Amino acid sequence: MTRRLKRPLYHPLKRLHTDSLLVLSVFVVASCGLAYELIAGALASYVLGDSVLQFSTIIGTYLFAMGIG
Repeated sequence: MTRRLKRPLYHPLKRLHTDSLLVLSVFVVASCGLAYELIAGALASYVLGDSVLQFSTIIGTYLFAMGIG
């Protein structure tokens, strides 16, 4: 006598909830990273001067970190 395995029922609302949670978490993390980048650039320009150079350095550092990450 063979035994049939029961498959879990597919529920579209559960998948929608999971996708929404993922999109929300990505949005929150991206927003925090952008805010942190702006704060770091402003702080560096206040402390070290020459805002164009400081913002360019901060943006370059962030892009470099995303590239290796």
